[in-house]
Amino acid sequence: TIQGMKVGAALGTDGMLYLAVQAPTSGWVAVGTGGLVMNGSRLYFGAVQDGKPAFAEMTGAGHGAVPAKTQVVKKWAVAYAGGSTTLELVLPSKDAIWKGSVNSIIAYSAAPDFRMRHQAYGSVSYSIK
Repeated sequence: TIQGMKVGAALGTDGMLYLAVQAPTSGWVAVGTGGLVMNGSRLYFGAVQDGKPAFAEMTGAGHGAVPAKTQVVKKWAVAYAGGSTTLELVLPSKDAIWKGSVNSIIAYSAAPDFRMRHQAYGSVSYSIK
Protein backbone atom coordinates (compact mmCIF):
# COMPACT_ATOMS: atom_id res chain seq x y z
CA THR A 1 0.00 0.00 0.00
CA ILE A 2 1.40 3.39 -1.07
CA GLN A 3 -0.34 6.75 -0.55
CA GLY A 4 -3.65 4.91 0.08
CA MET A 5 -3.31 2.84 -3.12
CA LYS A 6 -2.97 -0.92 -3.15
CA VAL A 7 -0.91 -2.53 -5.90
CA GLY A 8 -0.39 -6.19 -6.66
CA ALA A 9 1.38 -8.28 -9.29
CA ALA A 10 1.64 -11.93 -10.19
CA LEU A 11 3.58 -13.76 -12.87
CA GLY A 12 1.42 -16.35 -14.61
CA THR A 13 2.62 -19.69 -15.91
CA ASP A 14 1.48 -18.37 -19.30
CA GLY A 15 4.29 -15.77 -19.38
CA MET A 16 1.88 -12.96 -18.64
CA LEU A 17 2.15 -10.39 -15.86
CA TYR A 18 -1.07 -9.69 -13.98
CA LEU A 19 -1.19 -6.21 -12.40
CA ALA A 20 -3.82 -4.52 -10.26
CA VAL A 21 -4.10 -1.13 -8.57
CA GLN A 22 -6.91 0.10 -6.33
CA ALA A 23 -7.31 3.65 -5.04
CA PRO A 24 -9.83 5.49 -2.85
CA THR A 25 -11.34 7.54 -5.68
CA SER A 26 -14.18 7.71 -8.16
CA GLY A 27 -11.65 9.11 -10.64
CA TRP A 28 -8.95 7.41 -12.67
CA VAL A 29 -6.27 5.07 -11.37
CA ALA A 30 -3.03 4.26 -13.16
CA VAL A 31 -0.07 1.96 -13.00
CA GLY A 32 3.11 2.36 -15.00
CA THR A 33 5.95 -0.04 -15.78
CA GLY A 34 9.48 0.47 -16.95
CA GLY A 35 10.69 3.02 -14.45
CA LEU A 36 10.13 4.79 -11.16
CA VAL A 37 9.23 8.11 -12.85
CA MET A 38 6.72 9.03 -15.56
CA ASN A 39 9.23 9.94 -18.27
CA GLY A 40 9.80 6.87 -20.44
CA SER A 41 7.44 4.59 -18.52
CA ARG A 42 4.51 2.79 -20.10
CA LEU A 43 1.36 4.02 -18.35
CA TYR A 44 -2.01 2.30 -18.05
CA PHE A 45 -5.03 4.39 -17.01
CA GLY A 46 -8.46 3.09 -16.03
CA ALA A 47 -11.66 4.82 -14.94
CA VAL A 48 -15.41 4.58 -15.06
CA GLN A 49 -16.49 7.40 -17.36
CA ASP A 50 -20.20 8.14 -17.80
CA GLY A 51 -21.01 4.75 -16.28
CA LYS A 52 -18.74 2.80 -18.66
CA PRO A 53 -15.27 1.31 -18.12
CA ALA A 54 -12.53 3.24 -19.96
CA PHE A 55 -8.87 2.41 -20.52
CA ALA A 56 -5.88 4.20 -22.08
CA GLU A 57 -2.34 3.03 -22.72
CA MET A 58 0.12 5.93 -22.71
CA THR A 59 3.84 6.66 -22.69
CA GLY A 60 5.33 9.04 -20.15
CA ALA A 61 6.81 12.18 -21.71
CA GLY A 62 8.42 14.45 -19.14
CA HIS A 63 5.76 15.09 -16.50
CA GLY A 64 2.94 14.27 -18.91
CA ALA A 65 1.75 11.42 -21.10
CA VAL A 66 1.11 10.83 -24.79
CA PRO A 67 -0.80 7.96 -26.46
CA ALA A 68 1.36 4.84 -26.80
CA LYS A 69 2.41 4.01 -30.36
CA THR A 70 1.74 0.32 -29.77
CA GLN A 71 -0.56 -1.52 -27.39
CA VAL A 72 0.88 -4.28 -25.18
CA VAL A 73 -2.03 -4.92 -22.77
CA LYS A 74 -3.90 -8.10 -23.69
CA LYS A 75 -6.83 -7.73 -21.25
CA TRP A 76 -8.03 -5.07 -18.85
CA ALA A 77 -10.90 -4.42 -16.48
CA VAL A 78 -11.87 -1.40 -14.40
CA ALA A 79 -14.62 -0.93 -11.84
CA TYR A 80 -15.77 1.50 -9.19
CA ALA A 81 -17.26 0.01 -6.01
CA GLY A 82 -17.24 0.76 -2.31
CA GLY A 83 -15.56 4.13 -2.74
CA SER A 84 -12.59 2.79 -4.74
CA THR A 85 -11.63 2.40 -8.37
CA THR A 86 -9.74 -0.75 -9.35
CA LEU A 87 -7.79 -1.37 -12.56
CA GLU A 88 -6.64 -4.88 -13.47
CA LEU A 89 -4.59 -5.72 -16.54
CA VAL A 90 -2.68 -8.49 -18.25
CA LEU A 91 0.41 -7.90 -20.36
CA PRO A 92 3.37 -9.96 -21.59
CA SER A 93 5.94 -10.18 -18.79
CA LYS A 94 8.72 -9.30 -21.26
CA ASP A 95 7.19 -5.82 -21.53
CA ALA A 96 7.42 -5.13 -17.79
CA ILE A 97 10.05 -7.29 -16.08
CA TRP A 98 13.68 -6.26 -16.25
CA LYS A 99 16.38 -8.33 -14.52
CA GLY A 100 13.74 -10.08 -12.38
CA SER A 101 12.09 -6.89 -11.13
CA VAL A 102 9.15 -4.69 -12.01
CA ASN A 103 9.63 -0.97 -11.50
CA SER A 104 6.22 0.66 -11.19
CA ILE A 105 4.62 3.99 -10.61
CA ILE A 106 1.04 4.28 -9.41
CA ALA A 107 -1.30 7.25 -9.20
CA TYR A 108 -4.90 8.34 -8.97
CA SER A 109 -7.02 11.39 -9.65
CA ALA A 110 -10.24 12.71 -8.16
CA ALA A 111 -11.73 12.97 -11.69
CA PRO A 112 -12.26 10.21 -14.29
CA ASP A 113 -10.90 12.36 -17.16
CA PHE A 114 -7.44 10.98 -18.05
CA ARG A 115 -6.19 14.52 -18.77
CA MET A 116 -6.66 15.55 -15.13
CA ARG A 117 -3.60 15.71 -12.88
CA HIS A 118 -3.02 13.05 -10.25
CA GLN A 119 -4.04 13.62 -6.65
CA ALA A 120 -1.56 11.12 -5.22
CA TYR A 121 1.28 9.03 -6.62
CA GLY A 122 4.05 6.70 -5.59
CA SER A 123 6.62 4.26 -6.91
CA VAL A 124 7.62 0.75 -6.03
CA SER A 125 10.07 -1.90 -7.26
CA TYR A 126 9.37 -5.55 -6.58
CA SER A 127 10.94 -8.87 -7.53
CA ILE A 128 9.08 -11.31 -9.73
CA LYS A 129 10.28 -14.91 -9.76
